[in-house]
Amino acid sequence: NGQMRWESPLDPLLSVSIPMKQQDGYLYLGRRGEVVRMAKSNGQVDLRIPLEQLLPEGVELQTAFDIELVDGKLYVGTVIFPAADEPPTKNGRLLVFELGSGQFQWGYEVPHFTQTDSTGATRSEDAGVYEIGINGKYLAAMTSKEVMVVDRNNGEEIWRVPFPNYKFLKTMAIGPRGNVIVGARSPYPSPMICLNIQDGNILWETALEASMLMPPAVEQSWIFLSSGSLQMINPSNGQV
Repeated sequence: NGQMRWESPLDPLLSVSIPMKQQDGYLYLGRRGEVVRMAKSNGQVDLRIPLEQLLPEGVELQTAFDIELVDGKLYVGTVIFPAADEPPTKNGRLLVFELGSGQFQWGYEVPHFTQTDSTGATRSEDAGVYEIGINGKYLAAMTSKEVMVVDRNNGEEIWRVPFPNYKFLKTMAIGPRGNVIVGARSPYPSPMICLNIQDGNILWETALEASMLMPPAVEQSWIFLSSGSLQMINPSNGQV
């Protein structure tokens, strides 16, 4: 009947930055500085997991931009906004916690991808983690210019693939075959790309009518996305 069962006010300065995830009667919300666990039955917060690990000097907060709940672990991809007197390049981390207790397990400092412009100047690109996904032991992450995979059990880097001509932002998913599906927001238009999750090799690319503004929807046998039009894509070869 649409009646409200409960309401839980949230501090607007620590506003939720990601979709909620749920498991075993709880909601998990990523925010600036923490992930909170809230009971679905009454909206009460019973666990706060501070994101205070691996912070650069002079920075007090990092923001959870994506989370995954797998095998009793909480996986968090974060964006660290620079201090006021620092260069405007974002940092990123992958953090892993015990789901029940919130105890920190391990962290991975995302390297900055650097490239040289037409003048010969070198710049570091943003390393904030905007999207994560898991398949088996593989934890995939997307920054603005790179896709990478680490071992989700210990944080050891397995591969990194740069895409210097594209800009990514929350446009990654794990495909039906367990590989990494990514699309770019710019330039316009941009392709959809499928990478082998084990080694980062590009398996196929599909030209799109426009750019991707959101991650694709994935089901058992197909990939669906909105890019100029609604498209249904074969995950084995990228054909529309």
